Amino acid sequence: MNLQSSHFPYLVPPDVERPFQPSDLPDSVKFACYPKELVPVVRNAYFNGIHECDHQIGRLIEQLKQMGIWENTILVVTGENGEAFHENGCIGHACNPKEPVIHVANLFSAPGLLSPGTDDYPIEHVDLVPTIMGLLGVPPHPNFQGIDVLSEDRPPLNERLIFSHVSSPIAQADSIQYAGRWKFLTTQQFP
Repeated sequence: MNLQSSHFPYLVPPDVERPFQPSDLPDSVKFACYPKELVPVVRNAYFNGIHECDHQIGRLIEQLKQMGIWENTILVVTGENGEAFHENGCIGHACNPKEPVIHVANLFSAPGLLSPGTDDYPIEHVDLVPTIMGLLGVPPHPNFQGIDVLSEDRPPLNERLIFSHVSSPIAQADSIQYAGRWKFLTTQQFP
């Protein structure tokens, strides 16, 4: 499923609850362009969009339970980007790969295969399929670029490399993050 309420302009159906207020975006707010004083309103609109995504995921989980297949389901919830609200010189998510744009949560639910918990080990999207295969006990394909991040033999954090790339009308950049701490960023400036 691809849920779009988390993307600007953070649209949700008119009858949907909007617990974060104020959240009505003025006409002056454009994608990747609005003044800092409007950050609280834009952030609230974003949080309401995320709230609606959470609601829809909840509906999916309830349906899987009603169908009696929840216990045999692996559910992965992730996003393709974070969202910036004037942090590190970024607005939105089509800018350079900096925090919080590259900070994306990943949720794995695998009843009977994975115990509840949290893990701060960094993950890339190329790691998702190898990790799911690891949960299923299926060996990874040799062409996979990612790793099983839940494996006991995953690289230690001080050896982990994470790669990010952005190619948009407002940014062309690559970054490498090492050991969860150090980052090297190359950017192409636009005229």
